[in-house]
Amino acid sequence: MFVLYILDAPIKFGRAISLDQTKSMAPIIVRVCLVLFMCGNIVMRVLSGAKLFTLFNMFLFSFAGINLFYMYKLGWTPLMFGIEAYRYLYWFIIFLFFFTNAYQFRINNSLINKLLLPWFFFVFFQVVIMNLERAGSTGSLNLLAINAGYIALDFLPLFLILNGNKKGLMNAPYFIIVMIGIVLLVSLKRGAILSYLLGVMAYIGLKEKIETGSLVSLFRTAFKFGIMIILLAIPFLLKADQLMHRFADTTGSGRTTLYKLIYDHWLMGSLSDKIFGYGYISVKSYLDAKFNCPIYAHSDFLEYLHDYGLLGISIYVCIHLALIHVLYRLYTKRHWMCPVLGCFYVIFLCRAIYSGVFAIGPAFALGAMFLGLLGGYYYKLRDLHVKKQKVGTAWGVPKTQNMIPG
Repeated sequence: MFVLYILDAPIKFGRAISLDQTKSMAPIIVRVCLVLFMCGNIVMRVLSGAKLFTLFNMFLFSFAGINLFYMYKLGWTPLMFGIEAYRYLYWFIIFLFFFTNAYQFRINNSLINKLLLPWFFFVFFQVVIMNLERAGSTGSLNLLAINAGYIALDFLPLFLILNGNKKGLMNAPYFIIVMIGIVLLVSLKRGAILSYLLGVMAYIGLKEKIETGSLVSLFRTAFKFGIMIILLAIPFLLKADQLMHRFADTTGSGRTTLYKLIYDHWLMGSLSDKIFGYGYISVKSYLDAKFNCPIYAHSDFLEYLHDYGLLGISIYVCIHLALIHVLYRLYTKRHWMCPVLGCFYVIFLCRAIYSGVFAIGPAFALGAMFLGLLGGYYYKLRDLHVKKQKVGTAWGVPKTQNMIPG
């Protein structure tokens, strides 16, 4: 139930949580209790020997710290500060919870996977298809159906790492890839579809390179993958008119104009503004004052360049560099987690460029779970390798632990 509540957060609460957006205090109280439970569990794991301060974690700590510091500088009341800090730190606490538990091999991947699969089928197929049924002839969709596309992207690498190298219909990675691809197709979210395609290409390419040592079989795999998509997408061809209308739209999303405004505003600032930024959620404040439209930048890079200046964007870029470093290390070891991280990072990078990742707050819960699981396993196996302990094979999976995928 705890895991299900985490996974339900993006749909129930969207990107923001505030007292005036809920009719009852009960949901907030429950989630505060869950956060307190996670914090208590994190402390227990650290005291019992779980690693907490790694290179990647330190960048995340710094990034979370600069967000809290700039929130504090706004001079909000304690209640407003607490609500906003909770909204932002929710995904960060989830990351630490799964990181520390994965580091100590306390995560039951099979159980999480069993909870994920029915939730995925029920929520996404019901939400997306029902919204398509209600859509008008112009192809306009409910916002929930559109945003479901990006949430599906967080499911993809999480499913892959939970299933590892397992075989079978429900656990086969390619079956998972195809099913999520169909959800993205009917969500009509072009940015999500682009991220998905590039992420899948990275996954297949790295997987074939690691397992066969060459890319010769890549074309055969891509062909099989394409056949599966065609066969499974046939039922959705009934909505082909809406699909064609969506992808034929060349009016654009207005992002280029938005990006130019934000960048020019940062560029015109003082030296102090360029280095330290304009402050927390300054993009929303600027756009609200200029166009009466308080939206975020739809790009993490521009969001944090404007809000936190060169200082903040440097920390954010270091997070990307740390992920690339881990990816490279896994590749040199030919580890099965390399294609999974490759898939995640390509999606992560695309979203960071033209959508936003950390800026969406609680909706990054699934992505935080993935980072926690992979980070915990990676650093634990690396430490076992460094200490030359005879636990399975180096950089492999301990034979005595059946909770680790693969």
